[in-house]
Amino acid sequence: NMIIFGRLGQGKSALIKTLVWRNLLFGRRAFVLDVKREYGPLCELVGVKPITLQPGGGVCLNPLTSRPEKHAQLELLRAVAQTAVGGPLTQAEAGALREALSVVCDRLRGEPTLPKVASVLFDPPGEMAERMRAEPAGLASDVRRTALALQDLCEGPLRGMFDGPTTPGLDLDARLVVVDLHAVRDTAAVGILMACASAWLSGLLEHMAESPEADRLINVSDESWKIVQHAGLAEWFQQNFKLA
Repeated sequence: NMIIFGRLGQGKSALIKTLVWRNLLFGRRAFVLDVKREYGPLCELVGVKPITLQPGGGVCLNPLTSRPEKHAQLELLRAVAQTAVGGPLTQAEAGALREALSVVCDRLRGEPTLPKVASVLFDPPGEMAERMRAEPAGLASDVRRTALALQDLCEGPLRGMFDGPTTPGLDLDARLVVVDLHAVRDTAAVGILMACASAWLSGLLEHMAESPEADRLINVSDESWKIVQHAGLAEWFQQNFKLA
């Protein structure tokens, strides 16, 4: 792992793009979170188009399906929720997220999304409350803060980007995948948006590791301080990439 930091205008981005380009020439692949929209020329050179995410832009990545394992989905869900509420989750909130994710995946039998999880939290089914040794109304009251925070994200900063099924036809297996988050770089939730995009890299790494012809992949997280300033996201980020 490597971190590059320094003053403005000292060539940090030029260094990173040079390293990426040279490694691409040697057959490696790269996944880039581009917060400042400066990897366009490199995309042109490689012959790919960046994946541009913006509210209502028509392109969506579902972070909860980046990896099929429920424990991995739950880790990201809890990290997003903790950052959204602005502090640690209570035991009831953490448990309710686990159970709500199970309801969405097992009972509703659809692709899990953040709005679906929020909907279950607002109105917990009887069997979910029973598993948590609570009454549905009391459980809904205990986790209302988390439900409202997720709802606010899905109807605000995450709208149309990470709140639904992944847009079909995206080339996530290209030599260079650049996720352009420039449109939301100045929003308060940009760290959450970056983490949701990073979830895709986590899934990509998992998929590549199981391949008999696994390629080496370089992950570039531009402006990653926007992620690690939040305790929940920082812990999730570390867990996913400490074994990179």
